[in-house]
Amino acid sequence: MTENITWKRVTAGLMALVLAAGAVPTGLGGAFKDRIAVVASAEAETDTVKDTVKEETKEETEIWKGKGKGTKTAPYLISSADEWKQLAVLVNKGESFSGKYFKLTKDITVTEMIGKNEHPNETVSRPFSGIFDGNGRTLTVKIDESEKDDKTHGAAPFCGVKDAVIKNLVVKSSIYSGIHSAGLVGVSLGTLEINNVLVEADISGDTHNGGLVGHSFNTVMKITNCGFTGRVKASDVACALVGWCGPDANITVSNCLINGTIADAGTVNNIAEGMGGVVTIKNVYSTLEDKGNNSMTVKGSVTPVSEIKAPEAVEEELVYDGEEHELITEGSVKGAKMVYSLTVDGKYTTDIPKVTNAGEYKVWYKLEGMGNCTAKFVKVNVAKADIEPSVSVANWAYGDEASVPAVEGNTGEGEVTFEYKVKGADDETYTDKVPTEVGEYTVKATVAETENYNGDEAFADFAVEIKYTRHEAKPSSCNTIGNTEYYEGSDGKYYVLENTLYGGYKEIEKDSWIIPATHHHYEGAPEWKWTDDYSTATAEFNCVNGDATEKVKAEVTSDVKKPTCTEKGKAVYTAKVTFEGEEYTDTKTEVLEATGHSYGEPVWTWDKNNASVKIVCSECGDELSADAKITVKVINPTFEADGEIVYTAAATIDGKEYTDKKVVYTSKLSSDTTLSYVPGNGSVSLSWTAVDNAEKYAVCSFVGGKWRKFAEVEGTSYEVKGLKKGVNYKTAVLVYANGKWSSDFSNAIGVTPKSDFPVADVEVSGKRFKLSWSTVEGADRYGIGIYKDGEWELLAREDGDVNSVISPEFEDGTYRIAVFARVNGEWDMRNIDSRAFDVTIE
Repeated sequence: MTENITWKRVTAGLMALVLAAGAVPTGLGGAFKDRIAVVASAEAETDTVKDTVKEETKEETEIWKGKGKGTKTAPYLISSADEWKQLAVLVNKGESFSGKYFKLTKDITVTEMIGKNEHPNETVSRPFSGIFDGNGRTLTVKIDESEKDDKTHGAAPFCGVKDAVIKNLVVKSSIYSGIHSAGLVGVSLGTLEINNVLVEADISGDTHNGGLVGHSFNTVMKITNCGFTGRVKASDVACALVGWCGPDANITVSNCLINGTIADAGTVNNIAEGMGGVVTIKNVYSTLEDKGNNSMTVKGSVTPVSEIKAPEAVEEELVYDGEEHELITEGSVKGAKMVYSLTVDGKYTTDIPKVTNAGEYKVWYKLEGMGNCTAKFVKVNVAKADIEPSVSVANWAYGDEASVPAVEGNTGEGEVTFEYKVKGADDETYTDKVPTEVGEYTVKATVAETENYNGDEAFADFAVEIKYTRHEAKPSSCNTIGNTEYYEGSDGKYYVLENTLYGGYKEIEKDSWIIPATHHHYEGAPEWKWTDDYSTATAEFNCVNGDATEKVKAEVTSDVKKPTCTEKGKAVYTAKVTFEGEEYTDTKTEVLEATGHSYGEPVWTWDKNNASVKIVCSECGDELSADAKITVKVINPTFEADGEIVYTAAATIDGKEYTDKKVVYTSKLSSDTTLSYVPGNGSVSLSWTAVDNAEKYAVCSFVGGKWRKFAEVEGTSYEVKGLKKGVNYKTAVLVYANGKWSSDFSNAIGVTPKSDFPVADVEVSGKRFKLSWSTVEGADRYGIGIYKDGEWELLAREDGDVNSVISPEFEDGTYRIAVFARVNGEWDMRNIDSRAFDVTIE
């Protein structure tokens, strides 16, 4: 019962101080005082209490001989009583497993206590300091020290803990030991968290026992979402949750249910008793009443509840019908609300759960706000509905595809399997093989159960029958066999119908229905078939039975009298065949029409403006002739094409028209005229040679890159006025005849009014060029110069009556040329450079 103090020296004076301070609670009994005395005496014998057990640090794999790594994601796993015992042995030797994680994976039953000292009456010095997750499993603990004199201090599954967490566990304990016995933790140090733990324990000890924890040594403790439903028995003090607390204990209890009992104790408390400390209560329900004084500071209060009536399954038998049904009757509790859920960790509400589907359900219930570990459940079954299936299957013919059975009444749409047996056979002979032989059978349809419907069976009889295919009677012919009426069965056998009313069939031998062929018989003359040109013929002999024809190709001869141009001819064709020893003939006569005359090409005779035509038959020489009517068409000549005079002769002989043509050509119009001019002052006088058939002439000048007409005259001369002195003008004359103008400007010449200097014009042709220039009044000679090496050289001299020359061949290049005149015996070289021009040979 002493607090967690490190003792260096215990003396009689210190003992007196402890007693004087009230560290020993009233009513604790002589045993507790004796225990302190023993400890004090033992401590007085030495200056320092030393820990006699020193554990060397070991690798985790050497400490825990089981599955897991002790981490949050890979905790140590406990799945058997032996592994629980292993943990107890290790902790009791001093391994606290501080910060290590454990998880219970199976429900187990144990007797060992974790944290139990080797000397039962000592304060805990080797606590468990890990995190233990019960994983919703049940830990059944059986500790019975009722016959021992030195009972354990704080007997419990976890005898001693420090800075530990215990959660998600159901404990079913039977603890019979000494002081501070408890259903879960005997003695706690440091901090302790208990979450979602339900203790269903029968605890009996000397005194200061608790339903969950026996003794809190000033522990900061949180008990959350827990429940106690067992019995605590003690001689003096008993509490539903914590049996006794040190003066600095700090306990917070929230969302807990106390629904157990306390026996024999004089002081009873729902939460805890102690020398001091603080208890904070949040949302705690209890069926117990506190009794006696409590030295602890209590914040909050326990809500009393009573008359807890658990819900029960509804009385009616529930069977699936597609509708929702309530599963339980409503429970009740005085002082609180009861809530329900279909899963232990689901959402709890005050609504009674309803379901539609069949199945076995657990309806969990608890008081509102309590942890899920306090929830209990009621089992309720919603039975599956029965079905009334039926099966039908159509008969089928032997050898045909089997009929597929049809099932009705399969309300739950369960999987259907079919089995077959011979009708009347034992049920053990059912097989999934579909019958193929002729006979009577029974099909069994087995409908599997589904989520909401039971399965069932249905039966139907059927037959595999023979299918009869009728073959109609057919008479025989000359070369074809006939048959009587018969039937072919799908079983490969053959039958005749003996009873047409009731369908009685009698088996017969194969081919017994055959009627032999009668063979052919021919009589009378054949039917003759000729080709259109009578070149071939065929005689057809028909069987009197009408079912055969024999065709014989005939030998054909002919006797022909040819027709003439005016008289008809004749051809006689004779066909002959021999069939079955008899000779047969047939003749055909063809009238050959007169051929008519075959006149050749017409022969024309022209005599000046007259013409006649004749035709001669090539077969008989017959001759026909006629005079022709002549028409004339004149096509006038143009400057581009000759003219034509077309004479057409037409005559009709024996209703057929004949024509012939004769053409006389006239020469095309000429525009060939030669121009000359006489220069004047600001004018030139043009003259040109006359052109036959010309009606008038046009005087044209090349201006701005185009030929332009500026005068029309009927004569062969024209004075052009308003010209600039010394300027050369390119001038041509066009001819108008037969309504059209010529387009030939090849007669163009350069004309220049009188000038002081000759005005030149050049035309390049190949390697030569032609120079033309205007005359200068008084000039007796003209010179042609070339500019070479910086000075002018005289190339040629011409008489004064010459105004054009053609050069010799020049090499490729550009040459600077000038024309100048000699007047009064002197060469006029004025402005020679500005009057010069370039000639390019390429």
